[in-house]
Amino acid sequence: MIPTDSLPSIIILTDSLPSSGLGHARRTISLGQALQSQRCWVTYWLLPGSDTDPFESAGFSPTVLPDPAAPRFLGQALTQSPNHLLIIDTYLLPRDFYHELANELPGLFILTFDDHGEKVGLPVLGIMNPGLGADQILYPGRWKPFSAIGPEYMPLPEECLQTGPHPRMSDQDRQEYPQNILLVMGASDPERQTERLTRILLAMTGSFHLHVVAGPHYGPPEALTALCASDQRARLHIAPKDFHRLAASCDLAIVGAGLTVAEMLHLGVPVVALALADNQMPTANGLEQRNLGVNLGRFDQKDDCQLAHEISRAMAMPERIREMAARGRGLFDGQGASRLAAHVLSAWLRYQGKHSSTDAVVSAYRQAFVHPEPYRKVLWGSAEGMENRYALALEILGSVQGETWLDVGSGTGDFFIYAVKKNQMPSIYCGVDLTEELTRYALERCTQIADIGTKFCCQDFMQPVPGEPFSLVTCLGVLQNCGVGLKKAVARLAELVAPGGRVLVSTKNLDWQAFDEPACIPCPEHLWYRTAQLREAFAGAGLEDIRITGYEPRSGRLLPAREAHSVFVSAERRSND
Repeated sequence: MIPTDSLPSIIILTDSLPSSGLGHARRTISLGQALQSQRCWVTYWLLPGSDTDPFESAGFSPTVLPDPAAPRFLGQALTQSPNHLLIIDTYLLPRDFYHELANELPGLFILTFDDHGEKVGLPVLGIMNPGLGADQILYPGRWKPFSAIGPEYMPLPEECLQTGPHPRMSDQDRQEYPQNILLVMGASDPERQTERLTRILLAMTGSFHLHVVAGPHYGPPEALTALCASDQRARLHIAPKDFHRLAASCDLAIVGAGLTVAEMLHLGVPVVALALADNQMPTANGLEQRNLGVNLGRFDQKDDCQLAHEISRAMAMPERIREMAARGRGLFDGQGASRLAAHVLSAWLRYQGKHSSTDAVVSAYRQAFVHPEPYRKVLWGSAEGMENRYALALEILGSVQGETWLDVGSGTGDFFIYAVKKNQMPSIYCGVDLTEELTRYALERCTQIADIGTKFCCQDFMQPVPGEPFSLVTCLGVLQNCGVGLKKAVARLAELVAPGGRVLVSTKNLDWQAFDEPACIPCPEHLWYRTAQLREAFAGAGLEDIRITGYEPRSGRLLPAREAHSVFVSAERRSND
């Protein structure tokens, strides 16, 4: 169980409008309830004009925003707590909103729902796409550690989960299939496809019963009411309270290709889906590719005759379409919200640097210590790469001559050895490391090289360090795997450096341009940071003159940050602190 002080305060920014329906509301409410069960504080911010009833019925008190495109307002509200996590589920915000919010709060943890790749290129940490076609969308590799992609993460409404599945088909049912058809095009159906499909279905012969559902945002239903009244096979249900029970009683569902597809498959009801918007096409295509139902395509690309033909074909193959539904029920097992909530919290802990403990770090280095080569003892890829990093660090520092130098994560002591070899002699050197074996090894090597009161301490740098503060604090390759969150670690480094002194850190760069490609994924063993996130942490710790420079250990080159997987961050502590 996650300690309460490690849990985030979660803001879910979404919409519930006639133009967008209730899909965003239903899935985020389900996710919010699952997060609440994990003891998280959850609140909802809604775009102007949103219907608050679904949220209030679920026990939430949402805030309707006065201006949807006011990232500065949101940024000010979010700065009230350092533990905020923002989840966005709407397509109505302009792309500039995300960029302005990221500029306002560079360190804010943002996850966003995405159904058809529209969010690619936005400054967020990860994507949540629980759709049937999620695996067909190519997302940047940098999002992989924080993203939940695939239908196993689909959060279904509680009322759907509490409804029993559609009963198995009898021999008589097969002969008279379908007996009950559900027709629903979402909560609003702005394209008025419900009326169109009702006409198509009532023009067919057969003794079926047609249950036509107009959602709560459908608008004036007079034309639909008259149409249903013209045929005794049709019955109109306006915003039915028992929608899922009604759906489970039907043996065929003709639906919009949104969240309703997953709900019907969970209930075991065969699905024929019509895409009503671009963001529904991946689900419609995924339904067909996974052989879970019938894809009618996009509403404005099929005429009435084509739709009638394809629906008739589905009605003529009861065995096959029931097999499809059975596979779908196995996929949408009702645990999606719990899985997604667990993923959100796991991603949050990773972002906070709490995904691993200092004990785990020590254990990894103790196992590596058995290797004879110094670079392998500290889990480096090559001796050349390790030495190149030290050479580049000295190039950035200019000189360590005469400094009182604290090296955090000193490992084998090779940074100090390299500096001495280059005639860079500090007046005092202190190395701290978590691993006792490395500390002893470094002490034995380094005291033979220079007699300047060199010392190595086996301790956590978060604890008081003998001799602090120092004129120079270095921390190379530590932040990405030290068991301490970024802001907390940088704040401690700032405390360890004397006023007017310098800090130099090296760490992993999530902004590396190679991560734009889907196949290039950050190594999961490390934490990776955005440069804006690093800059915010250093500035927040009272450090100034912050400079971020990329570097390539193998070639020993300094590069622009976007061109490198690792970066140096150099800064100074104000002399009047």
